[in-house]
Amino acid sequence: MKIVRRVLTALLEIVLVVVVTALLLVPDVVAQIVQSLDNVAFIIRLLIAALLDALLLGLLYFQLRPERRLNENGLMVKASGAVTDVSIESARERILKAVSNVPDVASADARVRATNGKAHIELDVVVTNPNVSVPAKQQEISRALKQVINKQLGLQMAEQPIIHIELRDAKSIVPEVSAPSMSTSSVVTPSVIVSTPLSPMSSVPPAFPVEPMPLPTSEVITPDKADVGNGTYSPPAQRTVSWSTRIASADDESISDASVAVNDEVLSGDSDSRRSSEN
Repeated sequence: MKIVRRVLTALLEIVLVVVVTALLLVPDVVAQIVQSLDNVAFIIRLLIAALLDALLLGLLYFQLRPERRLNENGLMVKASGAVTDVSIESARERILKAVSNVPDVASADARVRATNGKAHIELDVVVTNPNVSVPAKQQEISRALKQVINKQLGLQMAEQPIIHIELRDAKSIVPEVSAPSMSTSSVVTPSVIVSTPLSPMSSVPPAFPVEPMPLPTSEVITPDKADVGNGTYSPPAQRTVSWSTRIASADDESISDASVAVNDEVLSGDSDSRRSSEN
């Protein structure tokens, strides 16, 4: 459209220049030409007037119509009569991929800006070969850019790309270590510690409760002094008391008490003879 607009504008300017010049310099000749138009048929004059009016109105329309608004964040691609917008980020990714494939290029960074639908490109390139020829490397990078911009994406460059080349030694470049990524789709099963349950008997009280056994006691009888003096004293029997343990049976839950055994051992005489001697 811009070319058609320029051609129509140029034709109009040429016609105006010729008409204005003829009217000012040779008005008699112009008057004779205008009078000679009376001999031309009306239909022909009508067709010529319509053609000139259409040409002038079309030129006026192309000059005054608003331009097609392009995407501010996109680059314009023209192919087969269609207009397509390409995002700057997509073009930047393609450019970085193409430049990174150039030999001796360690890293690259690109800044792409859209100017009237055209690409304005600025590159920062790090080259690891310090002995490389900078002009030759610049040509390789430019060829890679044109391959991507013009042929693959179908874009146009606003101006020549600006390339900043930095020469470094390969040993001075430390590779970046990326942090390990954790996949959200993986499921980690937590470990479960199962403890062995206690035996049922451990929590049940013993079926046979045992009561503590009391200490055995002995009863000592103190002798009478009169009996000792008369010579009639006889040692008393020693009473021994033994206690048996009371045990609760688990079968019939009955308690058996052991009897208290008292053993009286008579050393000499019986109780009747002792009472008679005392009298």
